[in-house]
Amino acid sequence: MAYTPAPPPLPNIRPSFERAPLGSGPRRTPPPPGGGGGRRRPPAPRSGLWTGILYVLFFVVAVGAAGVGYLLLNPPSDLIRQKIAEQVKARTGRDLVISGPASFTFFPVLGLSVKDVSLSGPPGMDGSFLNARALEASLDPMTLLERQPKITAVTLKSPVLDLRVDKDGRRNWEFAARSTPTRLAELQMRGTQRDSAPIAIAMAEAGGSNADAADVKIENVTLQNGTFRFTDERSGKISEVSEVNVTLGLPSLESPLVANGNLVWHDRRLDFDGKIDDVRGLAAEKPIRLSFNAKNPLITASYDGGLVIKDGADLEGKVTAQSNSTRGLATWFGTELPPVSGFGPMSIQGTLKTAGNVTTFSDAAFGLDGAAASGWVKVTTGGVRPYVEADLAVSELDLNKYVTSAVTGPLADEGAADQAATPPPPAPAPAPPAAPKQPTPATPDQIQKLLEGSKVYGFEQRAGWSSEALNLTLLGVADGNARVSVDKLHFKNMSIGKSSVDIAVKNLAMQAKFNDVALYQGHGSGILAINGSGGTADVAANFKLDNVSALPFLKDAANFGWVSGNANVALQLSANGANQLQLIESLNGTAGFQ
Repeated sequence: MAYTPAPPPLPNIRPSFERAPLGSGPRRTPPPPGGGGGRRRPPAPRSGLWTGILYVLFFVVAVGAAGVGYLLLNPPSDLIRQKIAEQVKARTGRDLVISGPASFTFFPVLGLSVKDVSLSGPPGMDGSFLNARALEASLDPMTLLERQPKITAVTLKSPVLDLRVDKDGRRNWEFAARSTPTRLAELQMRGTQRDSAPIAIAMAEAGGSNADAADVKIENVTLQNGTFRFTDERSGKISEVSEVNVTLGLPSLESPLVANGNLVWHDRRLDFDGKIDDVRGLAAEKPIRLSFNAKNPLITASYDGGLVIKDGADLEGKVTAQSNSTRGLATWFGTELPPVSGFGPMSIQGTLKTAGNVTTFSDAAFGLDGAAASGWVKVTTGGVRPYVEADLAVSELDLNKYVTSAVTGPLADEGAADQAATPPPPAPAPAPPAAPKQPTPATPDQIQKLLEGSKVYGFEQRAGWSSEALNLTLLGVADGNARVSVDKLHFKNMSIGKSSVDIAVKNLAMQAKFNDVALYQGHGSGILAINGSGGTADVAANFKLDNVSALPFLKDAANFGWVSGNANVALQLSANGANQLQLIESLNGTAGFQ
């Protein structure tokens, strides 16, 4: 009988009810009799899956950090400068040169920075239109993903804007017409904020080549320490505004453009703020609303009304202005007023309208040195002198404030100090009382001398004519024509009632025609002409006075108190001189007194 080996032992396989599904955790013990079960243990975590996820996240962060680090340490400056310059050239026809580095910024905000930026003038004109030490822009990164870039801030550091008119009348701020839709950069080129155009164009292109201006939003634009220079090569005139610091806010083209800042002009700082309600209308050369306020120690002014930007800025709206010193204000604007006691506080209120070189004040109320006037004034510039036309009604005017010399400023202080330091001269010894002089009756010889005019008895002030040079500055301030009606006029000791005067000034010569003058219970009319073009005053007067009260008239006019009653006076006089004394010595003409 053959030997048969024993079969191998069976594996220790547990019943199915004791086995757990594959991968479900530890095997269960058989349920106790009678049902129920014990507390289950929590499954143990599998380390392989989560470890893989962590490695993937670490890899993404590492790659991102490496990319950011590369851009920070080795940014593609040439590519950035090239792309911005190409877009500016395509949109404006101007050459944008970025001489310094260009870089991205990632902290604290996403942005772009370029250094040493210049924008050329139009073809055929030399010089740059804009130079800036740096130009920085900040963006909202989420809007880049939406292809609608939102520029949160644009900053121009030390920009120099050179506005120039060449000898042919071409203006370097006029850009060639383009058929593409108007973009924010183009809008700012034609508006007040030309300087931020290059970066606005570049940022608009970041959202796609077909991005419209409505998709671009700039929350604020800042100019730091800017200079605006205007040069007219036709006349050689150069004007400059320096230390311009402005902040503009434009959340969208449907929102108002708000600006505030300060500037320095003729060595004086001027603070200002303003608001434009419709930026789209401004770009389309349509009337929009402008509110503007300006203030410095010399003037406080405000404007509220319409604005149209075409060849220039045309305004039509309400304006108010106050100044404590008209003389100081005129000096600030480049006009020296004569050294008289007037030209103090001034106020203006009315409707302002400008069109080209013509400025009109209508429905206006003026105040000067306490005098009030109403009417309209029209000023045309562009000639050798401004041309002024006016029709004014004045309540009361004291001409003594504008013909009486006054020394002000340091010279006055020094004169007062010298006078205070100089002891007064000793008083003369009192003279013994003289015996009363008996009146001498008039003789025929005295009466004859009176009639011949060799000596005027009763004229109490024969001396005192000044040899101080006449100041004819006012004749050269402006040319023009004006009609002025005055309720009351004061000149020297004379008081003149309601009067109407037509005044014409041209080439340092003035003619005043007195149509009807209420004078000492009578009436008068006449013409006064003064020509100062030769350096001296050439004066001619032709007056006729009817039924005036002689005693107060002669008393105020010549301190002559011998005649009373109603009188008719006719004067035809001429004189020439550089001062009062020379005028009196050269006085010639005829006079009739009845």
